Amino acid sequence: MKNTFDKNSYISVIDGYGYDGEGVARLEGKVVFIPYALRGEKVKFSIKSNQSSFLRGKLIEIQSKSNKRTLPPCPYFTKCGGCNYQHTTYENELGIKKELLKGQLKKVGFEKEIEVIPSSKEYSYRNKIHLFVGEQGLSLKERGSNNLCKIDKCLLISEEMNRAIGIIDSFFVAQTLYDQYSDVIIRQEN
Repeated sequence: MKNTFDKNSYISVIDGYGYDGEGVARLEGKVVFIPYALRGEKVKFSIKSNQSSFLRGKLIEIQSKSNKRTLPPCPYFTKCGGCNYQHTTYENELGIKKELLKGQLKKVGFEKEIEVIPSSKEYSYRNKIHLFVGEQGLSLKERGSNNLCKIDKCLLISEEMNRAIGIIDSFFVAQTLYDQYSDVIIRQEN
């Protein structure tokens, strides 16, 4: 019997995690990867794509929220493709990543306990950002796409690097250079 997923929406409970931060649900025997959903949440979703062994879903509504869900501090979260876990606590993010790593290590026979050492900084820890030049200004790429997401600031880099984004953006506008460059990399040496 061929699976047909033509309904507008489905409801399921998230029971695991995928490697890009998606919640995992099950539908008619297939795994469904649903971005921005957390384990234990009851969610309403639609099907974006039907692959041979899995489905990609789009979150429509969270019908019962996890107590580990938080409000993302970034105004670009879910549009920009840079962050996958701003909708949950930092402790839960570390737990998810530990669980995923343990699963991969188990596949190669390593079943000892592993320790996750949290960063002293939840934000402002990156020393490099790769931006793309578009008509609207310096941008990041949208999740799973080559479409650009114009940003003014990124929470993962330092204030000095964020100021550099504004300065470089102003320079490109003043010199009308947007059609001459495709990308810009900003790196901060400590």
